[in-house]
Amino acid sequence: MIIPVSGSTSKADYLETTNVSGQPKDVNSPLPDTPPPYSPGPEPHGMPGGTPDMAPPTTWARRTSGPPAQRPTNMVSASKLSGSIKGSWVVDPAIVIPAPLLPNLCPGETEETRRNLYLKTNNGAIAAEVTLVPRASVRDGRPRVTLAASTLNGSVKFSLREAWTRDNPTPTRLPFKLLADSLNGAISISIPRSFRGIIVGATFNGSVKLSDEVNAQVLYEKTDGRARRIFIGEFDQEDFAAGSEWLGDEVNADTKSGSVKIRYEDEGESSPDEGGSNKTRSQGLLTKIWGSIF
Repeated sequence: MIIPVSGSTSKADYLETTNVSGQPKDVNSPLPDTPPPYSPGPEPHGMPGGTPDMAPPTTWARRTSGPPAQRPTNMVSASKLSGSIKGSWVVDPAIVIPAPLLPNLCPGETEETRRNLYLKTNNGAIAAEVTLVPRASVRDGRPRVTLAASTLNGSVKFSLREAWTRDNPTPTRLPFKLLADSLNGAISISIPRSFRGIIVGATFNGSVKLSDEVNAQVLYEKTDGRARRIFIGEFDQEDFAAGSEWLGDEVNADTKSGSVKIRYEDEGESSPDEGGSNKTRSQGLLTKIWGSIF
């Protein structure tokens, strides 16, 4: 330690009590031109370079997630002269679209029959993944969700599933009607497990095939020329009371050249059956009802 003596500024007026070795130092010896070398003390624990000890910085785990949830929509129309159409849509039939944003009506279509999703191309394939938001009813009173995919030259692949939550794993949804057609191309339809209704597959050059799991749910079947008509699921006679129109689930798949394949949307690829399911019940009420529908 160096203690300054008041009233003097010469070298002799400074008294250094000890040198580096700790021995008394002669006050008459010259002061060094440079201060003694600095001897750093031990480094603080865990911090190099003599930096004061601090807690190590927090390492935040990166928050990861999948793609953002897709927003539901309604009354969608995608049409082109040439080129494929590929995409995914979440269709909520309860969404009301302002009139200025509605697509133009297709030939033969009215406001009452406007489709919830319409995909059309003249030359190209169609690949659509559609999720239905469950609604027990909608404001405009429509009994079904209507969907369509049409191409003149190309295949059609349409997968349809229903949305659900942990709190409601078996939601109530509106029935749907899907129309898929092509002049030259195969058609592949994937339906939800909750499907209960009519499937009509038709082709001039090809076959109509069901996956094993769909085939196991066939209640009634009729093959007539190029068309194969099937009823899937439980039958309720009241649905056909007094010859009323069928308003349950319905799939119509029609191609002039190519096969038609039907499977459940959550099952793996399988070898669909080539012929009938051998479950045709040609007697009784079902035959009469079937004849009235087709």
